[in-house]
Amino acid sequence: KLIPYNINSISPEAYSEDEEKSVIITEGEMDALTYVECGYTHVISVPSGATGNLDWLDDFIDSHFDHLDVFYISVDNDQKGVAERQELIRRLGRDRCCIIDYPKPCKDINEVLLTYGEDAVHKCVAEYTELKMEGIQELVDVESNLDFIFNNGLQKGATTGIPSLDKIVSFKTGMLNVVTGVPSHGKTFALNYMLARLNLLHGWKVAYFSPEFYPVSTHIAQVIETFGGARFSSQNYTKDVYEVMKEYMCKNFFWISPDDTDIQSVMDRSQYLIRKKGIKALVIDPFNALTDKSKKNQKQDEYISDFLQKLRWFARKFDVAVFLVMHPTKMLKLENGLYPVCDLYNCKGASEIFDKADIGLTVWRNEPEDYAEIHVTKIKFRHLGEKGKAAFKFNINNGRYVEIDDPDELRRQGVDIKTMQVRWDNSNYIIDKLNNPDSQLTFVLPTVEPENEFANSEFSRDDFAYNDFDSFGGDDGSPF
Repeated sequence: KLIPYNINSISPEAYSEDEEKSVIITEGEMDALTYVECGYTHVISVPSGATGNLDWLDDFIDSHFDHLDVFYISVDNDQKGVAERQELIRRLGRDRCCIIDYPKPCKDINEVLLTYGEDAVHKCVAEYTELKMEGIQELVDVESNLDFIFNNGLQKGATTGIPSLDKIVSFKTGMLNVVTGVPSHGKTFALNYMLARLNLLHGWKVAYFSPEFYPVSTHIAQVIETFGGARFSSQNYTKDVYEVMKEYMCKNFFWISPDDTDIQSVMDRSQYLIRKKGIKALVIDPFNALTDKSKKNQKQDEYISDFLQKLRWFARKFDVAVFLVMHPTKMLKLENGLYPVCDLYNCKGASEIFDKADIGLTVWRNEPEDYAEIHVTKIKFRHLGEKGKAAFKFNINNGRYVEIDDPDELRRQGVDIKTMQVRWDNSNYIIDKLNNPDSQLTFVLPTVEPENEFANSEFSRDDFAYNDFDSFGGDDGSPF
């Protein structure tokens, strides 16, 4: 278990009645010992250095952090240290955080002690930097990030590990992502799959507000299927494996109750999960399940504009990626019997949605040929991706997507896409990840398999009533 060094120094009983309830947070034990040597009592070091992963905080925030008034953050002034500092501020609250800086050329407080002596350490603490009022920034506030961009260029966001999808889109916290598609084309399954991979590869914790999935246990079971690789049933998982998967879900996925659909209530609860659990992604599925009690008797376009602005502001302020699922207006099929690929302009409040969204995704399904596509229809920041599409076969056993080549090229090659053979991926992601904790990619990307259409699959497609991507249930109408 990861435990902050010197954690007992900030337990409630460690402070006298008239003492400032504060702590100095460092990046390493040597820096913490530097402060202790210089006479400071309430000092801790984060475990494992600057990793940007604050999962350890979940175990201590109620017992050791909530009673504190001020957090003096004293981490290295390199890129990793700055990232750690930003995540600490995000979790602990900007209004309670102060920054301790160091004289050049020192990168941490231990170097200050060794180079300039104890008085210099006290001066650094006394001249801490208060975070400015929200909404005001100067170049010095983002200097480290600016220097990194200058030296290394703008970086792609978090990717899913699916080559064709990673080529056209990557995700960053602080962004509003809008996902659309006609009913039954698989918006929810596609989003679940992408978020599962973002969680596995980048540690993104996810919160769902999904009133259409009720009771919540139904949605949890669906997500477990995606991670576990098989239908949610005692026939497919041993008791021990099931317990491991439940524990993993408890630490990484959270659900906001639909008892209050007001947007402010959802944002308040999401803010709680950011602070207490460190979520990186918030899913609202669908958009029309939310209401805004403060905006009654407002024109629809104004209502949608204000609504989306609140969500985008929330994403930026709390550095969380918001995924908003929106249904398009009624679409008519083309002469070939297929629906056209809709985009943000096909949703109610089209112009406002297009303007406010940072990334627009469309999930589209070709029913006759039995494959799906994920289209990137808007990308506001070019370093995050480009417009384009990726094609997939859908694994009905677990809700995963198997990457296939471009359908137009497959047709030119004479391949029957409906009956083409693929190798389904039914591995257990959670068990694989726990068995290979240091692996960057803890599961094998499925590939086209010419020998056996249903290799590694318990069932054939003919065993299921496969009519609706968004449905959740077995062929006999049972919940699973």
